[in-house]
Amino acid sequence: MSSSAKAWIRMPLELLQREGLSKSAAIVLGIIIDRCTDRPDGCAIISRADIAREAGYSRATVWRALDELERLELIEHARTGRASAYKLTGCVELLPPKQRGSIKQQQRAEKEAAQLRERSKAAAYLAVVNRGFKEG
Repeated sequence: MSSSAKAWIRMPLELLQREGLSKSAAIVLGIIIDRCTDRPDGCAIISRADIAREAGYSRATVWRALDELERLELIEHARTGRASAYKLTGCVELLPPKQRGSIKQQQRAEKEAAQLRERSKAAAYLAVVNRGFKEG
C-alpha cells in the first residue's frame, strides 16, 4: 500500500455480491472508488502499476481485473500519459451519499458540456446553411 492509501476501503455490499465480479476485480474497484472520492471531479488518476502495488497483485492480474470491470460496465477509463483516468459508471448509485454527490455532480457537468457542444455544432451548421441560401 502506498503511504496515502488507507488500510480499508468502504464499499457497498451489493457490489461485492455482484455476479461475475472476481475477488481481484472487487479489490481493484475498491482502490478506484477510494481514489475517486478523494478528487472533486470524481475520477481516479492512477497507473496500473500503482494499482498493482496497492492491491498486492501482478500487473497482469490488474489488467484482467480492469478489463472485467469495463466489461461489467462499472468503470470507464482514458489514458492520461503514464497514468489512466478511471471513472465510475455502473455503480455510482450504490455509493454512500457523500461519495455519490461529488461524482454525480461531475457527471451532470460533463453531460451539460456535451449538450452545449452539440448545440454549438448545430448552430454552426445552420449558419453555414443559411449563408448558402442567402448567397444563392
